Amino acid sequence: MKTQSFLPRTGVQLVLTATTSLFLLGSLSARAADKLEEFETELTLDVEPNSHEETKIAIVEDPSAPGNHVLKLSWVGHRGSHVAGNIKGNNVKLIEEPGSYKVTARVNFEECETDVQSLSLRVFDSQHETFQFTVPVEHAGEPGWHEIAWIISTDSPDTGGVVSWGEHVNKVCDLPLRFLGFAAAFKGHETKGGAILFDDIAIERINP
Repeated sequence: MKTQSFLPRTGVQLVLTATTSLFLLGSLSARAADKLEEFETELTLDVEPNSHEETKIAIVEDPSAPGNHVLKLSWVGHRGSHVAGNIKGNNVKLIEEPGSYKVTARVNFEECETDVQSLSLRVFDSQHETFQFTVPVEHAGEPGWHEIAWIISTDSPDTGGVVSWGEHVNKVCDLPLRFLGFAAAFKGHETKGGAILFDDIAIERINP
């Protein structure tokens, strides 16, 4: 099976590093940490075409908390750089005003192998430019939920290994920003298969 690119084949692509963690989420008036997405409502989901054909994204019941629902990105063993899943339509509006934000999410890596190298959030702006922000994965294979935190300044979205592509690429966050999906990248472009669970995405504005 051929190796797959970690980015769509069109648009501007910047060099990605896994050392800088940025996660684009927010709200117009967020001061305390506000939950933006709990995955308790029906969403239209779609696997990115560049992912392996048996990649899946779905809202499922949390195995550790019956009645709670989470987003699950899963894949089979294969050679490839990454897998990704997107929300199609009714995309949550994340940031409406410029500023710096701290975002947290509960993430469960228990069902994935240590071949998962990094985890990315994808968002798109009003000009349909997609931005990908990436954090290194440090808890692959560990049981339980982990709180992951990211910082972003909307005034400098093209720093720290961020990549962007799309219809109108200018490396500027043309607000508002909306949530698109998640991607997981693999070490050595190979994976044994696995799954990642996501829940309780929250935002706190960290500047006046």
